Formats: sequence, C-alpha cells, structure tokens
Amino acid sequence: MSGGNPFGSTDQRGRDITDLKRKVKEIGSLEERVAALEATPSIFLGSVSLAVSPATSTVKADANVTASSTILPVASDAGGWSIDAGITGITPAAGSFTVAHSASTLTRTFSYVVVNPA
Repeated sequence: MSGGNPFGSTDQRGRDITDLKRKVKEIGSLEERVAALEATPSIFLGSVSLAVSPATSTVKADANVTASSTILPVASDAGGWSIDAGITGITPAAGSFTVAHSASTLTRTFSYVVVNPA
C-alpha cells in the first residue's frame, strides 16, 4: 500500500474546485432559472369538432385554457377546410373556450394550439 493521499493531490483538488465553481456559475442560480422558465409562454395542443346546424357556437373544455389564452385553430378535415367552416370568433375563459361559427350540416374538426402568455 502506498503512503500517498487517497483523495489526490492538493493541486488536483484545487483544479476540481475551480472547475466546479465555473460550472455552477454557468448554470446560474435557481432563482434565475425559475424566472427564465416563468417568462416562457406555455403552448398546448388539442382538437375540437364544431357542433352541426342549427348550432352557431361550440364550447370546448380544456384545462390548459385561461382567460388570457390565444387559441389558434387549423382545419384538420375536409369539413373544416370547406367554405362552411365559418369560424367567426373564439372566446377563451378559465378551463374552456367558445367558438362562434356559422351553422352547417358538415362535420368540421379543427386542431388548435393554446398559447398562454408568460
């Protein structure tokens, strides 16, 4: 058994501590990381089928929606792409949104993106 230091040389430990301090500085504080995440908008995806005639509005429940959400619909079937799709407005609320639309006998399905501001 050698009589050397089992934890390495003093010089090596000093370099390891310096490297560790540099890495911690690169990562930043926990508070800075949380603040950066909180400043990032939240984005969620979903799908909604519009109610058929005579209905002119459809309510979609979605726990990711808040009153300040932006809802971006994209047609995902032929009915949604038709002239009869006719979305005239979207009103978000806590836990749901209401789609105002024209009356149609077509099945109209839309994928949507929910964007919540930071």
